[in-house]
Amino acid sequence: MAHPTVRAVCADVAHAAGIRIDREAIHAFLRDLSQPSFDAHKTQHGVRFPLTFASVEDEVNFLAVLALLNAFSGYRIDFHKVTGHGAYDNVRRMVLGLYLSAEGEAANLSAEGLQHVTPSTLAQLLGVPTHTEAPHPTLPMVTVGVQGGPLKEPLELAATVCRETGAFLQQRHVPHLGAYVLQACEAAAATDDADASLLASLTEVPAFDDTYEWEGRRVCLWKKAYFLVHVLRGLLERPALPPALVHLREYYTTHKPAPLPLFVDNVLPTMLVTRHILSLEACTDSALSAWKAVPQQGGANEVEGPRLSRDSAYRVRAAALAAGAQIVEMAHAMARTMPDKAPCFSLCAAAV
Repeated sequence: MAHPTVRAVCADVAHAAGIRIDREAIHAFLRDLSQPSFDAHKTQHGVRFPLTFASVEDEVNFLAVLALLNAFSGYRIDFHKVTGHGAYDNVRRMVLGLYLSAEGEAANLSAEGLQHVTPSTLAQLLGVPTHTEAPHPTLPMVTVGVQGGPLKEPLELAATVCRETGAFLQQRHVPHLGAYVLQACEAAAATDDADASLLASLTEVPAFDDTYEWEGRRVCLWKKAYFLVHVLRGLLERPALPPALVHLREYYTTHKPAPLPLFVDNVLPTMLVTRHILSLEACTDSALSAWKAVPQQGGANEVEGPRLSRDSAYRVRAAALAAGAQIVEMAHAMARTMPDKAPCFSLCAAAV
């Protein structure tokens, strides 16, 4: 699906749900942007690691698995309580641990290795307990270890994603996810629309297919797939690349890369609601209209947000993606009228 279509469908979802995107709040947000603060944060994309990869193919595989597991922001409070770090930091630690503990041909990040990842594997990499102590149901003053540990749910989900992806790759006789991604890049470079082709291939992997059906239309949020495409574009600046990425780079010499939609998980809707850019008062979804977002302080003292159904979560995520498009539109307009802040607005527009 083309990026403009994705944005248009998401805007329709927001409108139908009664979620209003407040342009005055967008203007206030952009007007108050601090150039020094923006400069300090604009390059903190979280994909640099103190590693020497054996090859670019090896690095692509590492980054592809990182993108695959780039989720679980809904568990950020749980992660903070147990590890002192947020969801993405813990995902990075898991992938880094899998990579560094690999041995032999059945490396942890190979198709075969991913199929053997368990919640216990990931708990050990994070250094978190695999059991939780609880009172014995019949013996007073006695505690027993309950299997699972404090991060049972997100680690089970992450392990399931690994195993399902490993099975997907082995069914297609692909040694690892990086090889699958490079094959997709090679095929995409030979088409008239590399972005659409690449995203179509990536979202054949079940964990990348973040899609919602709404009134017979596909709402393609694809946060993890967009993130991976963004990362791959960054690799194209390297002088030495495998043929698949060379061909993709050649494609982009004659086709300007289209700005990607916002990478929306559950954090961005919370931020947009807190900034009053998304207004939920008139929302027809009762779970969303009752949501009172409050500013977060970070760490373990964050206030937990509402527990949303899948439908509600997709509605507010779609609204956030549509809001991102409007933020870009207004940033471009304000760059023309406020030349002193034009660099900040231009970078903001390029980043959303």
